[in-house]
Amino acid sequence: ENMVQPAMARCYRVSLREPSTENGTYHIEPMERYTSTHTDHHSIIYHEDDMVLPSMRTDADGFCGADHLNVLAQRLRTDEEAPVSRSRRTVDESKTSCLMYLHADHLYYKKFKSVDAVVAQVASYIRVVNDIYDKVDFDGIKLINFKVKSLKMMAEEDQNDPMNHQFIGPEKLLSLYSENNWGNYCLSYLLTNRDYSGVLGLAWEGKAENLALSRAPEEGAGLLQVDQLPDCNWGGICSQQTTLRNGRKSTLNTGVVTIQNYGQFLPPRHVQQTFAHELGHSLGSP
Repeated sequence: ENMVQPAMARCYRVSLREPSTENGTYHIEPMERYTSTHTDHHSIIYHEDDMVLPSMRTDADGFCGADHLNVLAQRLRTDEEAPVSRSRRTVDESKTSCLMYLHADHLYYKKFKSVDAVVAQVASYIRVVNDIYDKVDFDGIKLINFKVKSLKMMAEEDQNDPMNHQFIGPEKLLSLYSENNWGNYCLSYLLTNRDYSGVLGLAWEGKAENLALSRAPEEGAGLLQVDQLPDCNWGGICSQQTTLRNGRKSTLNTGVVTIQNYGQFLPPRHVQQTFAHELGHSLGSP
């Protein structure tokens, strides 16, 4: 396994923007990511407008499994910790960075084959996500951005890891990942290469009570540290470890994103869009 700190990582751009903006954006990728057939060509180049991006809906025609996950979350809540209404606190608007932990599993690593290639992909995700959120006004809070504090890569399969089971659904995968204590991070996301037949991403939805900000973030937690009250840990940014109805401890500031759909590798632009969408759920978007 490899642990990469952002300050030590080299960043690469995976898209090329032509000098003339009227021509738009082109993407260049290794041919081997899309076919196992031998070819004399080493790369493919395509225009961003030529891609058919997935629907943002959460129904059968969309790519997000949020509806099913919300049902699961309701079942796992303890009766004593049902959410209550809470007024919004004063926000320190100078603290707008969400420090993330990203975990690239062995399936994800196997697709890209090297530390440099994984770092390049992650760098592209964060760059595009920040380009999107930089333009959003969150009820007066501006310049929300995401930074990778830690990136862990699993170069080989760990037979003792329950998340490595070949046949495991997206909800179960996220639930297992959430059993780790991610309380020192604003958010923690798992990157994988599994085919979930249309579901490209999943994240616990942030709740309004999680967004009742009150104090400066603790070391490592990044943006949006919340009051550590029982009802503040049921999903989304800065949730701390809590005990579920089934007795298991979980930290629900988590999400999962896959790079495969119906047996096909997804272009980076698809994954970037999925990542941004799931982060929206983590921030409280339904």
